[in-house]
Amino acid sequence: MSRVSNLFRLQLLDHELDGARTRLGEIEALLAVAPEVEAARQQESTAQAALQDARRALVKAEGEVVSQQSKFRETERLLYSGEVHSPKELKDLENEAASLKRFLGVLEDRQLQGMVAQDEAEGVHAAARAALEAVEAVRGQQEGDLHQERAELAATVERLLAQREAAVAIITPEDQGTYDNLRRTRRGTAVARLDGSTCGRCGVAPSQARVDAARTGEEIVMCGNCGRILYTG
Repeated sequence: MSRVSNLFRLQLLDHELDGARTRLGEIEALLAVAPEVEAARQQESTAQAALQDARRALVKAEGEVVSQQSKFRETERLLYSGEVHSPKELKDLENEAASLKRFLGVLEDRQLQGMVAQDEAEGVHAAARAALEAVEAVRGQQEGDLHQERAELAATVERLLAQREAAVAIITPEDQGTYDNLRRTRRGTAVARLDGSTCGRCGVAPSQARVDAARTGEEIVMCGNCGRILYTG
């Protein structure tokens, strides 16, 4: 193989390595964060907290009903027990019983509202939990695929590095220095294949003398416009 074809082969390997390493970086970023899972977990957590609040509110409402019922029953017992004989005291007990009964109705309404609220909160939480499980299942599959792809890319990088080492071994230090410098300054592409009579990277047609010199493959010929090494193979 010629000097330039060796450099072009090296560039092909470097481009493959660049692509593999870029994808590996993307995979690491994808594995590091899972916004859809975090959002679903937050929704489930919020629904769980709302359900706990609804349950506590219902327990409180039930306790208030039980307490009010106890007060009402005790007042009615006194009213009809015969223990109280004073008409005024009996009238006060009647008024108190009526008041207790009215407020008991209010508390029972609150208890009913609490039961409805708890049922609704349970439904919201169940839906949020199901959504979370579905998202986690999808994420688990995605992570499995990403881990497999990462392993395959790691093996690809290892293979390409071995091939690159072999490719570098037959390139002179001077040519590699030129190549490395162009890679740094020409956005990763040091060698440009001729596309007909024009440079495949910048689209400018080199002089015929440059093209003729490049065709030998044994001379490093630069594009007069972009400065990349011309390859005619």
